[in-house]
Amino acid sequence: SNQSPLSERSRVVHMTNLPPPEAWHATWGGSEPVFLIGDVHGCADELEALLALNEDAQVIFVGDLVNKGPKSKECIRLAREVNALGVRGNHEQAVLKALQKGKENRKPSYDWIDDLDAEDIQFLNDLPFTLTLTHYNTIVVHAGLVPGIPLEQQALHDLVSMRHLKQTEAGQWEGFEKPVVPTENMVPWASQWPQGHPHVVFGHDAIRRLQKHPNATGIDTGCLYGGELTALRLPGGHLVSVAAKRQYVVGTAKLLPSGSNSRGYFQTMPRTLVVAATTAAVALAATFLARL
Repeated sequence: SNQSPLSERSRVVHMTNLPPPEAWHATWGGSEPVFLIGDVHGCADELEALLALNEDAQVIFVGDLVNKGPKSKECIRLAREVNALGVRGNHEQAVLKALQKGKENRKPSYDWIDDLDAEDIQFLNDLPFTLTLTHYNTIVVHAGLVPGIPLEQQALHDLVSMRHLKQTEAGQWEGFEKPVVPTENMVPWASQWPQGHPHVVFGHDAIRRLQKHPNATGIDTGCLYGGELTALRLPGGHLVSVAAKRQYVVGTAKLLPSGSNSRGYFQTMPRTLVVAATTAAVALAATFLARL
């Protein structure tokens, strides 16, 4: 069976009333070229432009096809049109939960899901948490994998949410979405993914943008935030990208220069808070100077 025992952390993200995918850890044995696409987040215009650059390779999404951007439904339709494969991200999880909750119990930002048909919903629900491409010795996952833990025992929460690793006192790695305190010493999980294991292709980390580690490649290049939508071709590892038409979301993520593998984790406050904090700091400095 593909279903592994759920850890406590897994239960948090995979609620009991949410139907699990047919396979949590799926495999694909095709030998044709593949076109792996980073986080789309409802940016359908850019997705259409990127798909136009694909030369009949099998399309595979690394998760977060939907949400936050302007045309999530259209993205699902495009994915279905090209018979895409993929894995689920935290935003597919969120959409499936919103569908379970019903209109009266969800945020207005999810109103777009009212336009989904049964096939759209089935497409999302069928997405596994990982997809192993056996011919390419590659695992596709949305967020990350914790080194030292067998695939079937990885916490589902980590698979869709983690970005960082922290070492426990016992010397084992533990996955985190973000530092508990900003100064906490954490490393990008992909920098520690060991040799001798399948290469991992992932998304979910727009802040670090393109990540090229020896044994893992991150292709979330922040299209939603005015960056690019990127695809990775296999075989060959060639990267293809299209520029975002505009910045769809402002003030939630600060992008590092493309290709940066910074160990730091940067997140900006919304601009209103930044302005308020700056104003307060200036006022405090003026008060202090007046007392001199």
